[in-house]
Amino acid sequence: MTPQGTSALTVRGPGWRVRFVVLTLAALASVISAHAAPDDVPAAKPVQPAPQQFVMDEANLEANLFTPHGNAKIARQRIESKLKLQLDEMHHCCQLSEIQRQKLTFAASTDIKRYFDEVDAVRKKYREGKQDQEAWQNIWQEIHPLQMKLAAGLFGANSFFAKTVKTTLTEEQFAKYDTIVSERRQFRYRSSVEIVLTSIEETVPLRERQHDAIVNLLVEETQPPAAFGPYDQHVVCYYISRLPDTKLKSLLDARQWELLQNHVKRFRGTEQFLVEQGLLPQNEVDGPQRRLRLRKIGSIIGPADATQPENLK
Repeated sequence: MTPQGTSALTVRGPGWRVRFVVLTLAALASVISAHAAPDDVPAAKPVQPAPQQFVMDEANLEANLFTPHGNAKIARQRIESKLKLQLDEMHHCCQLSEIQRQKLTFAASTDIKRYFDEVDAVRKKYREGKQDQEAWQNIWQEIHPLQMKLAAGLFGANSFFAKTVKTTLTEEQFAKYDTIVSERRQFRYRSSVEIVLTSIEETVPLRERQHDAIVNLLVEETQPPAAFGPYDQHVVCYYISRLPDTKLKSLLDARQWELLQNHVKRFRGTEQFLVEQGLLPQNEVDGPQRRLRLRKIGSIIGPADATQPENLK
């Protein structure tokens, strides 16, 4: 009999907890089984993003060819605008005759045509190629010199225009014009020197008199780059590394000299690049080129014979 006042539902034997846990786990297993995916349905694979394609379209190619102008039309307009200013200045100081101006204009137009013919040749080569990343890396070797030429100006010392100036102007006219050009080159070069030295002073503090003395030393001891362009300051840095220690060290205290050496070590590494780009005056190029020849000869015939005069020809 059941004791009075006690319901049959509340009677719990000694193993009731174990039976309750077993029944609960069985119920959960049945629920999970009912919602599980069938064995014959494969698990979904994560979606892999498509590999990024290298794209170099006509606009990209144009922008790289005519950095920083953006395209051929703007580049040509800038070139022609600079030419007009140059001819106007030449006329102002030399009083050009109409025939002289026509000859110089024709010479300049020849330089412009040659440049754009070179650009068209690169364009054609890239269009006819694969136009992939490898092709772009190869064609860049031809684009970079064109960028440098545009940045430096098409009417430099080796241009048809510059050669025509020498043969078209009279001696008196050429002397006047050469003086103006030399003064402008010196002013631009001094500006580059000031910029470089101001940058160095962020880590090598200088007094005002020291700053001025180093600027004057560089301007007096070195020459402007053979062609001005985006690497003007690199040329100045290289010149700093070439200054005689005795002259530069005498302007600095021991701590300043020590700090400056960190910059000088880096600057010396730019020599070969500047030689290859044609940015050093000829008297500066002779030394680096001779050292480059010595290294090449020495690797073939040995260092003992590389310095012999007959091997430098």
